[in-house]
Amino acid sequence: CSLSNPVNPEANLIMILLSQLLLVSGFVKELYALRTAAEREYLGHKAVSAPAKPDDSYYLSAKEITRSRHGATRDDLHIVSDGNTVQYLPNGDKFMPRIYEIISAAKKHDFIFLACWELNEDMILDPQPGNAAHNEKTKLINAFDAARLRGVEIKILYTWGLASGGSYAEGVCERVNKRLGANICILDNRHGHASTGSSHMKVWAARLQ
Repeated sequence: CSLSNPVNPEANLIMILLSQLLLVSGFVKELYALRTAAEREYLGHKAVSAPAKPDDSYYLSAKEITRSRHGATRDDLHIVSDGNTVQYLPNGDKFMPRIYEIISAAKKHDFIFLACWELNEDMILDPQPGNAAHNEKTKLINAFDAARLRGVEIKILYTWGLASGGSYAEGVCERVNKRLGANICILDNRHGHASTGSSHMKVWAARLQ
């Protein structure tokens, strides 16, 4: 049995497109089912301990670290650490409020570092419907500014290039630096290509003493 129509080539094209759409739709459903199953498995988990004895072969050795630094040694960097915990926070509705808690808890001599590929400084970290004052307070730029005034060190490394918004990234860093101080937000183009390169970093690091 053939679905081709020698009289109407356009009908053939439509049938091909429909069949491809059905295949993609089926794949997306399977992918979503896998994702939701994984989230159901982990959502109930709280912070869990890291393995007591990490696999050293996974990490850079001291010799590899020195080689990556072109021969310059670094004695203050530990290859592995223990006593860590990991908490799974899927999706922004769980992750962003936790980020706000960390920023709010930071005090003098603490630091918060962010390496990002895209940033909206007006993003509300902990939105609450009907609570305009709280929502304004929890905007990323306002939370950072309050932390800065408490003596928290804040640094943002923003991937810069055509793939990451180009002039948009420049505008974000300019506004952040105007609010928080010079060189808080730094544009980073060390990714190999001005047009297509991107570090695609999405990393937060915080030290709360």
